[in-house]
Amino acid sequence: MKRTRRIAKIERESMERDMGNLQDRLSDLPDLVLLNIMKFMNAKHVVQTTVLSKRWKNLWKSSPNLTFDSSDFLWVPVFNNFVSWVLSCRDNSVSIHNLEFRRKGCIGPKILDEIMTYAASHDVQQLTIVVNLVLKQDFVLPSCICNCPSLKFLKLYFWFPYAFASHIKLPTSFNLPTLESLHIKHVTFSTKENGSVEPFSSCSMLNTLVMDHCYLLDATKVIHISNSRLTNLTIRSFRGDGIAYEISLSTPNLSVITIKGLPDHKFSSMRNLPDLEKVKIEVSWYENFPPNHLVLISWLQVFAKVKILTLSWSTIKTLNALLSSSSFRTKLPAFVRLRTLKLKMKSFSSMSNKAVREMVEHLLQNSPATNVDVLKCSTFE
Repeated sequence: MKRTRRIAKIERESMERDMGNLQDRLSDLPDLVLLNIMKFMNAKHVVQTTVLSKRWKNLWKSSPNLTFDSSDFLWVPVFNNFVSWVLSCRDNSVSIHNLEFRRKGCIGPKILDEIMTYAASHDVQQLTIVVNLVLKQDFVLPSCICNCPSLKFLKLYFWFPYAFASHIKLPTSFNLPTLESLHIKHVTFSTKENGSVEPFSSCSMLNTLVMDHCYLLDATKVIHISNSRLTNLTIRSFRGDGIAYEISLSTPNLSVITIKGLPDHKFSSMRNLPDLEKVKIEVSWYENFPPNHLVLISWLQVFAKVKILTLSWSTIKTLNALLSSSSFRTKLPAFVRLRTLKLKMKSFSSMSNKAVREMVEHLLQNSPATNVDVLKCSTFE
């Protein structure tokens, strides 16, 4: 027994020496290396490095990367105070490369405005906001974010309790000259005096745009997406809480478009749209909203010159049902340039192989030599 305790003591002392040596080796590294290590840590753990040694006491204040996540805290009020404390103690001479703010539970607009204002005033390059907002009135996105010259990546994902019908209002246009990637969810576009909505034409470097559950106010029903650099576009709409709208595209370099959700919007104009490389269609049907087959057919007609087409399982089922109707069957387009058709099939499908084969043959009847790839998808796709 004594021998076992001695061995355990020796092992513990050896481990403590190793930890001490590791701590010393870390402290010997240049500040830039230590700050680079910190970018993989959330803000709470970054601040906790102050206990390692005197060398670390103020180092965190110079970190250009801040990741705030309420899941790291037991109490939300403590999290809110921590965020404000970090921003007030940080070295204001250091610009922010990346700031992420994720909070579970509902928050008001005050702390959100504080985060955005601080980020914009410190030349933020990448900003991610993912929150559940409680609003008694509409919240207008701060102009400092909509006109931030340093922003290259912006992600704004909002959720709302069903009892609140307020809006996160975007400006009539973004003035973000270096922005390359924009992801927005549950936001509302503002209308110009002439009644038009064209928010992205001033984003001269934008190449990726994701719009998820975005709405229009008043009587405006057309959103114009005009951008010469845009190459990748994802749209997911939902009729439940907004006005069904039309989309006008003037995107000469667009090569990939993904459409998800309920088919409740049409493409009214396709000016300066070349042949697309890839189109992905993932429709969803809901019990309270009857299927709008004409909208789905209009999508296929618009993108008839696509080279690679991917169809989700729910889209395949819908097309199979349409083929049983002669009126719908004649409206399906001919994909004259299609090189690859990708079908996301479920392992246990109610559709027979014969039905799938007939649907594929109809889609490809006027297509050149086309590869058909069958992809397995999960139960929930």
